[in-house]
Amino acid sequence: MDSFSVSKLESLLGNRTVWIWLSPQGQQAVKRVFEKEAFRVHVEVVDALGLWLRPSKPGNTLLLLKWDYLGCAQLEVEPGDVSKSSTQERIH
Repeated sequence: MDSFSVSKLESLLGNRTVWIWLSPQGQQAVKRVFEKEAFRVHVEVVDALGLWLRPSKPGNTLLLLKWDYLGCAQLEVEPGDVSKSSTQERIH
């Protein structure tokens, strides 16, 4: 993923709790870690490798969800949290 897209996704998803849906490839690859195709998790960091997730279990562990394994992400925002211009830009 290019640095522009990573930067945009970092501003949208970084340090937020979001719903994640796995891609079909992701469902196969991480089925032992995530038992469902969709789950709610805190995204600590977004980088060129993917999303660094903090699992709900206590500890200092972060899990990397590669971009290929991400199908969709959903987050709740309050009005005014995301600027109008950033929501209108398309991220490839």
